[in-house]
Amino acid sequence: MWPKLTEENFLDVFLDYVSVNYVHHISEIENTCPYDLNLGHDDKVWQQVLVWYSCERKDHNGLTILDKFVNHFVDDERFRKKLLQIKDITYDKFLIRKPPDERNIIFATSLSDGRDYTIEVMGTMQHVYTKDRSFEGRIHPWYNDGTYRTLGLLKLMMSKEEQFEEEGVFTLKDARKLRWRLFGRYQEQAESITIASKPKSTTLLKQFPIGWVNSICISLKINKKLLKKEKIKKIAEVLTTPSSLKFIVDGLSENQKLALKLTLEKDGIIKHSILCKRVGDDDTDWYWDDVPNSVVGELRRLGLLIVGKKIIKNRNYKVAVIPSDVAAQLSRYL
Repeated sequence: MWPKLTEENFLDVFLDYVSVNYVHHISEIENTCPYDLNLGHDDKVWQQVLVWYSCERKDHNGLTILDKFVNHFVDDERFRKKLLQIKDITYDKFLIRKPPDERNIIFATSLSDGRDYTIEVMGTMQHVYTKDRSFEGRIHPWYNDGTYRTLGLLKLMMSKEEQFEEEGVFTLKDARKLRWRLFGRYQEQAESITIASKPKSTTLLKQFPIGWVNSICISLKINKKLLKKEKIKKIAEVLTTPSSLKFIVDGLSENQKLALKLTLEKDGIIKHSILCKRVGDDDTDWYWDDVPNSVVGELRRLGLLIVGKKIIKNRNYKVAVIPSDVAAQLSRYL
């Protein structure tokens, strides 16, 4: 007695039916299967042959076993039409462009003709279908939006990068890791400047990398072609001139103003971790060319907050500081 057929159980029920009723014939013609049978395991060979025999091999009337099963056991026309899509098999090698989403659907490109597919990956090993890996196997149309489904055995291949790593070759991935490790170290050094009591903006900015000074100049519309010393002087002038400081503060968001108020409440110096807990993480990285999205990052880009290290109760903390010459008149505009 077969269970009620559904879209989800159909293939299992159908293949069980074929296994029981056609086992002897399958064994006789197994060697005519056009697919790779050097799979190292009898169960895999059987699965490869079974799917081919059931869904692709045609008899002298041009019918597959799938045709016959659906015609005999399925009455609903819509359901029949959907099930018969399984016959429209594409066998190819596919390069994975996007890994499985929450529905186990990947985005992949055919390596034979460059056609793009959205494909639902069946089975329980979806996590191995990562970006830049490829796989060889069958897919067939299934969903109304054009999404395909995998069918039968799939042969997964490592990405070129993974192959290089296995062979001990220095890869692009390795280079990226090394690059970000170095830049992380540079950033850590740049954020470790010593913060004295009541530090002025010029004193702090002198310790900045030139790239960071240039980015503040861009934010404050100061000429980048000046010498570093002149740039720092101009930044300090803009941030301490009442009219220009008021103009900058008037353009800040409420969260940015809150961050400055919290820092002023701590005499202009606040632990970086405490500030980020209140107003969100700091997304500043070594490259200041990218516009930040965080409150702290945007204030740093304006020169209103500077990050460094300060000893508090015998411990060295990462802190955010408002330069003392800026803090002296900032509160009147907040």
